Amino acid sequence: MDHYLRGLDNGVERAKPVRSFVMGDNQWREADAWPPVANPTSYYLTGIAHGMRIGGLATKAPAEPERHTTFLSDPA
Repeated sequence: MDHYLRGLDNGVERAKPVRSFVMGDNQWREADAWPPVANPTSYYLTGIAHGMRIGGLATKAPAEPERHTTFLSDPA
């Protein structure tokens, strides 16, 4: 506000247009545009199809296809 209302040269006009705080990392990040460039990662469900109650996520596709499973989602 000092720059725009008082005409002070505080460097705000040279700052990047996007500034966001990343929780968990507890740091501020700056970017040229929103959303910032991201590196997408594919995840695969594992262990659920074989009757196991505990499944997981893997970043590598399974070597052989797992049997499929179904579930019913009832938000009510």
